[in-house]
Amino acid sequence: MHLSLSSFMTFQFGNSIILILIFLLMRYLGDSRLVSSNVLYIFSALFILRLVIPFEFFHTITLPSRVLLPAINKLLAYKIVTLWSDIAVSLSSVLLFVWLFVLSIKLIRFIRSYFKIKSFSRLCSDSDQIHYKDKSLKILFVDERIPPSVIGVFSPIIVLPKNCFTAREKELILSHELTHISNLDLYIKYVYSLISIIYWWNPLIYLFRDRMNQILEIRVDSNVIHTFDEAQKIEYVETLIKVSKLQSENQNYSFNKNVYFNFSSKSSSKLLQRSKCILSGQKNKLSVEILMGIIVVLFFLSSAVIFEPYAVDRETESVTYDISTKNSFFVKNGSNYDMYVNGEYIISYESDKIPKEFEHIKQIDTIEEE
Repeated sequence: MHLSLSSFMTFQFGNSIILILIFLLMRYLGDSRLVSSNVLYIFSALFILRLVIPFEFFHTITLPSRVLLPAINKLLAYKIVTLWSDIAVSLSSVLLFVWLFVLSIKLIRFIRSYFKIKSFSRLCSDSDQIHYKDKSLKILFVDERIPPSVIGVFSPIIVLPKNCFTAREKELILSHELTHISNLDLYIKYVYSLISIIYWWNPLIYLFRDRMNQILEIRVDSNVIHTFDEAQKIEYVETLIKVSKLQSENQNYSFNKNVYFNFSSKSSSKLLQRSKCILSGQKNKLSVEILMGIIVVLFFLSSAVIFEPYAVDRETESVTYDISTKNSFFVKNGSNYDMYVNGEYIISYESDKIPKEFEHIKQIDTIEEE
């Protein structure tokens, strides 16, 4: 297993295809029983996994790229300037510096967001503890009319505004947020945030991020409502709408949106899609084990082929000649014609057996001696 520019670029191209497929499938989510949140979850996990592990494996087959990759390699090796007479600065060196500089800034901002959440949780005095799957989880009650959310990753905290919801609405909201915690969605979101920092230059990262959040939300909705009757589903959708209105009222929720989950979204199109999925009664029928198995199999299948820039090895190159009318000619030698390339004898052909591809090369009857 090793990383190369070729494997890296091949994986990025493959991810473009996966992202297009996710876009197309999401258009039918909630309208077709063939497209479920589990199907989209599989493709999303595959997209993320290929970003984390863009390596060649033992089973990988390489195919030659004769135009694109050699041109990219040549461009990256282009020398922009020479410093102190002997240090050449290539385009790849400049790009590497810019990548590290922007990465450092984004990483610092991400770390600041994490500690901002930690300080926020310490400032809130009104809290409660609940037990969920042998763990003790903290719930913070805040005076601000902010949307319910779950923050943190190693010690998740559920944030609820005071006096905004009925007991039943709080129950639905808690079920939703606890399912996020149970599904390890916070880890997924944090990992993807770090991936976004590394791949900050890749527009696919930003296109996928909103879709990933929506897929995770719909998957959680499906988990929460799988035992609900129609009336309870409507009740759940009404709670989503209420939280969405609350979120629209409060535009100053200053946490980095990549490190927490909201119960609802202020986007009407996303809310409509979630509502359609809830009311259509789609269920996640695949177990976690089966999901992980499918993702691993698809990952290994998708990494089976990569493209490498075409190149001739040195040994072959030493006995290979570039033949053209400018550097080649035939000299008649009895009944044969001797071929010369760059003034060096290469091979002889009988007069009637000269290959068609060499028929355009000049033929000389004799060589005049000086």
